[in-house]
Amino acid sequence: MVKFRQGEEWDVKQIIDISKEYINREARHENGSFLIRELVIDDVREHIHEFYVAVHKDMIVGYVWINDSYPKLRREHTKFNESADLSNVVYIKQVAVQSAFARKGIASGLYDYLRENNSGKSLVACVAIEPMKNEPSILFHENKGFRQIGVLSLHDYMQFNLYRAVLFLLD
Repeated sequence: MVKFRQGEEWDVKQIIDISKEYINREARHENGSFLIRELVIDDVREHIHEFYVAVHKDMIVGYVWINDSYPKLRREHTKFNESADLSNVVYIKQVAVQSAFARKGIASGLYDYLRENNSGKSLVACVAIEPMKNEPSILFHENKGFRQIGVLSLHDYMQFNLYRAVLFLLD
């Protein structure tokens, strides 16, 4: 049985360990997914209140890192293909699930938990399409009912000359 809750100080190391499975830029994770941003202990510790975790038998098996708004800097670099009200959103910065628990509904459960605990708010997420396309994440978001509302383009971002991501919205 998996339970969901807000992150706690003692979860930091396990969150970092899960993120490390997905951070290798040279090779994608075995399921095709990857993370762009490497988590570091000090950042996770400082922002632990922005993490929600999935727990199975006292072990963190997944996490989602959120913010209470879509950042202004990102908004300025997003080309929207439709108008969208982003004033009342939960912005999903990063989500990852331990490989042994992949494709078992953990990420869906985390998103459902986010919705339950942030009622009335839409969910917003960016998914990389360049220089690498995160096809598993795109399919996941589309299957959850998210729609593409724009494309974020950043230069010299996270050691990439050009980083592009689809901006997804779930009302």
